[in-house]
Amino acid sequence: MKTFYAREAILEHIEDLEDTYFSASRLKRKTKRWTQEELERELDLDG
Repeated sequence: MKTFYAREAILEHIEDLEDTYFSASRLKRKTKRWTQEELERELDLDG
């Protein structure tokens, strides 16, 4: 049973690390960024 919980904790931590790495690498790219207001307007969600 200990193995199960250890494995789950490791997998969750790895997913968090992957998310952090992906987010950091994505922010370094020089691409267009949108505000939430721009996205809502583009998707016709602003009311």
